[in-house]
Amino acid sequence: MEREKSYEIWGVLAAVILGLVLRLIPARNALAGGEIAFYSCDSFYHLRRIFYTVENFPSTLWFDSYLNHPHGFGLTWPPLFDQILAAFSLLLGGSPRAIEVTGAVIPPILGSLMIIVLYLLAKELFGMKVALLSAFLLAIDSKHISRTHFGLPDHDPLELLLVVGAILLIAYALTETERGRSLWFGAAAGALLAAAAYTWLGTPIYMIAILIYAAVQVALDLRKEVGVEATVGPLAAAFGVALLAMLPFWNEPWLSPSFFGAIGSLSALAFFYVISRLFIAKKVPWQAFVPLIGILCYIAFIVSYATEAGRGARSLLMGGLDYFFGSDLARVGVQLLFTIWSGLAAALMVAQARFMFLFSIVGSVLIALLFFWGADRIRYSDRSEAVDPRAIKAVIGLFLLILLLPAISSLSTIAQYEPEIAGDWHESLDWLSDNTPPTEGYEKPVQAGEYGVLSWWDYGNWILYQSRRPVVANNFQAGAEDAARFFLSETEEEAEAIAEERNVRYVMTDEKMVYMKLPAIARWIDEDPASYVSIAPDSDLVTYEHSPRFMRTVLSRLHLLDCTDLGHFRLIRESKTSSGVRFPVSEVKVFERVAGAKITGTTPYDEPMGVVLEMTSNQGRSFQYFNSVMPEDGRYEITVPYSTEDEYGTHSVGPYLLGPLKDEAGGDAREIAVSEEDVLKGRTIVVNF
Repeated sequence: MEREKSYEIWGVLAAVILGLVLRLIPARNALAGGEIAFYSCDSFYHLRRIFYTVENFPSTLWFDSYLNHPHGFGLTWPPLFDQILAAFSLLLGGSPRAIEVTGAVIPPILGSLMIIVLYLLAKELFGMKVALLSAFLLAIDSKHISRTHFGLPDHDPLELLLVVGAILLIAYALTETERGRSLWFGAAAGALLAAAAYTWLGTPIYMIAILIYAAVQVALDLRKEVGVEATVGPLAAAFGVALLAMLPFWNEPWLSPSFFGAIGSLSALAFFYVISRLFIAKKVPWQAFVPLIGILCYIAFIVSYATEAGRGARSLLMGGLDYFFGSDLARVGVQLLFTIWSGLAAALMVAQARFMFLFSIVGSVLIALLFFWGADRIRYSDRSEAVDPRAIKAVIGLFLLILLLPAISSLSTIAQYEPEIAGDWHESLDWLSDNTPPTEGYEKPVQAGEYGVLSWWDYGNWILYQSRRPVVANNFQAGAEDAARFFLSETEEEAEAIAEERNVRYVMTDEKMVYMKLPAIARWIDEDPASYVSIAPDSDLVTYEHSPRFMRTVLSRLHLLDCTDLGHFRLIRESKTSSGVRFPVSEVKVFERVAGAKITGTTPYDEPMGVVLEMTSNQGRSFQYFNSVMPEDGRYEITVPYSTEDEYGTHSVGPYLLGPLKDEAGGDAREIAVSEEDVLKGRTIVVNF
């Protein structure tokens, strides 16, 4: 017995250490260069919120004027994850370095703690051997690692740790024979459910799984003609404590779905209890309970469309009524809870890829169960008596290897994880931070900043955190429609109107916006992506063929044509890496919106007047700026964004050449000098022909 206990402890410890080591591997790329580079997009906004919370602890950020510039944006992220990381950061001194270290290290710690909680849950349900294998499977599960590794401060690990902990405590409550202890376990589970609600807005989905279990278990209790108190009591304690814990903030938009979910769950449990007592007293057949619950759920589903509180729980599915594992490892009711939770996790995974992380928990247990089921079939089959025991062990080992192979083969990808802000993007954002006028209110984002930065929403959190500048669009998708309309505008006037309304001063683009992300940008404003680009596989490559319509867009004129035919936008920086086949251009570009100098005057020509300016980018690349206009009533006016002064990284190498487009060599073309003040203040330069 003592040897088995030692085996158990060392096994769990080995699984936790293995899991922690694997989750720390991405630190290799995240720590390159001496700074901590973070992964994903949401992590950057969590960090912003953690910084704010450290300065204002325990208060956190609920409105950010640096989002959706200049209007600002109200936040609905529950605060617990950010507050916990802020608290640990304060314990480490509260410095920016302490905050970033905390944000990078806490996720793998939470992921490793989840291995322990899963072990305890699987042991309660299926015994120590299944639990140990489940723990090792979770330790090496790439889907779980992808959400709990170093440098990824997101709420997912805490949310799932709390929910799995709540399921574990409910399992203890349902198997505890002493009523007092059972209720205490239920109450503790409720505290964790409440903590999950303070962590994730979607916590009611987990409450639905518990309610489905309660309905099915009550039906089974009625079939066996036993009281339902052992089922309803602990669950009522759980939802009751959760309700009390949520009461102080029940009306907040980030908590009200969970609060009303807890009220609905308590009401349903009370109904189950009353109906079960009536069924027993009146000797109503237990089979009537199932359609009764189904009818009431349907009514609740219909009524929920007319109520605000009902939106989060419109379906209550009945399933698995007669499902049993058929083993005596644990009480059937607890296994039934696990089965229903597994079904919910599978359904959520099919509906949305992010829930693969949730399914990794139940998937680890299911694979462990499959192995021991298969091992028993191999070991105790009729043919096994005539086979060498060593051969049987080899077959079982091979079976285990086959089950482990998908997880093991995907481990190599962990070392390939790279931070999203790396290379050209990192350098461009640092440049933006160091070389553009600082904006007020970053630490106290109450009022709009002096100007905004416009890019596609995928990059908003990066720009906000790394460059400390207000953004028009970010990963909450606020401002995304205006960003799409700006980039796909086919006239500068339309784009300028959007930029003016949004008080944009800088614009950032990258090559993905011109290729991979272009269809998504088009769909945001209900445009057909095929009208901008055709995408076709060409051997091992994917080719993008841009249409004439795309070449007229502001996005094309900015990123591909260096602001040709634009008068209010100019290239001020491009990154060093070039990409693209037909248009090899820098991966990331930064543009400035300016008033533009107006070159105007009279002309005797009835043909377009144009300007040409030879330019050199900050990377030493030569390019040519061109703009033209058709005269009206003998007058022309061309707005130009570049000065002819050599003061910046991207600059002209001479004066503008102004004249009629059909002008011959030695004809009536003029050299025009334009100062930086002319461009910034929108001055007029008169040149008459």
